[in-house]
Amino acid sequence: MKVLVWASILLCGLLALLWLASRESERRGQQAWEKCRREVEGQGVALDWKAYVPPPVPDDQNFFSAPKMQDWFGYFPNFSATTQHDEIWGLCTNRNSLEILTNQVQAKNYLTWSDRFNPQLDLVREALKRPYARLNGDYSVPHETPIPAFVAFRYFSLNLTLRAKCDLLLGKPADALNEIAFLDQFRNVLNLPPSGKPMLLITTMINISITGGYYTPVIEAGLKTHAWDEQQLECLRKQLQPIRLPPLLINAIHAENAHSCNLSETSILTETRSIRLRRGLLQGMVTVTELDQQAVGAFDPTAGIISPDKMDEWKRKYDALETNDFSADEILAGIDTPDLTHAWQTTAYDQTLVNEALIGCALERYRLAHGEYPKTLDALTPRYMETIPHDIIGGKPMRYRRTADGKFLLYSIGWNERDDGGQESRHDKNGMIEYTNGDWVLDN
Repeated sequence: MKVLVWASILLCGLLALLWLASRESERRGQQAWEKCRREVEGQGVALDWKAYVPPPVPDDQNFFSAPKMQDWFGYFPNFSATTQHDEIWGLCTNRNSLEILTNQVQAKNYLTWSDRFNPQLDLVREALKRPYARLNGDYSVPHETPIPAFVAFRYFSLNLTLRAKCDLLLGKPADALNEIAFLDQFRNVLNLPPSGKPMLLITTMINISITGGYYTPVIEAGLKTHAWDEQQLECLRKQLQPIRLPPLLINAIHAENAHSCNLSETSILTETRSIRLRRGLLQGMVTVTELDQQAVGAFDPTAGIISPDKMDEWKRKYDALETNDFSADEILAGIDTPDLTHAWQTTAYDQTLVNEALIGCALERYRLAHGEYPKTLDALTPRYMETIPHDIIGGKPMRYRRTADGKFLLYSIGWNERDDGGQESRHDKNGMIEYTNGDWVLDN
């Protein structure tokens, strides 16, 4: 009997020690998180979700409060609603693309089809006169924050792009310019003025994808055919000049970090009684925050350069989390941004397209004035450009040379940081750009 008593006492003692050790481990985890938070916030980065909640704006000044705008472009409109399909989702039913539209007959047919949506286009034009863009919804809970309907934004933007391409094919560059200006205004809604909050990753990537996938290609199409005149090229320069995509992604990374940390602190940690899981979640918050800061640090805002090597290092650390057997680190990484390497590749590529289009406009203005393209890009300053954008990869000048057929070759060395002589990046079987292969070229 005495042996059983002493065994029970010893067992209780061991359990108490284990409990105390766990509590101490949780306390150290809490200290590590508080230290990490102080360091990050000391750099001016907000981790409090409240800092990302946009202030209210007057309804009569809000794009999303204009008639139909919340229904059409708010978070996941009802696909099954006949009225919504008739009004805006019908744009999804036309499978044309910039590559498919190649002649005047196709252009006339597409414009005839697209003209049925003129009332909707007019409503959006009217809504764009409002200076603010704040989606209606509850921002107090991060995972309930409203986001734009990316499918609606995509197809509406594609429609404007195709209309501009059709105008170019029909020899109406002034009409094409109007469509491009409309697209640029529409794209800017995703900047969520005036606050730019909360610039979450999905909103940012929609914006970036529209810029590089729809907006710049139709400008390049006009450059290739010499469609733009001097005045039109100057208008395009004014549109392209202020576009800065990397800061948008950086803001989104910070917002996503605050999103995941807030979710952990207000929901998971407060509802989890398991000390082991709480300890792991605290460490996971540290890991995710450090990863996010490392991803932000891959871009030098002063020099305007992105480092592929730093993002490759980030990817190795991120991938290493997957080797953990359903650890809290892995759970938190799943809550956070899934692949910031791809996000940075897309951002760098699309910003390069913007910069190349800007340089292309200056080259075309030079050709109109002198009858040929310049021998070097330096000839563009200061008459046609104040400064020439450098390569966002490496920071050196863009590669440029005149070609024997009277055209030019302009390109960035791309993510592989190797000059491949202007050989363009390939596309995979799904049509996606393989950013790590070849150069990033302006199609001329």
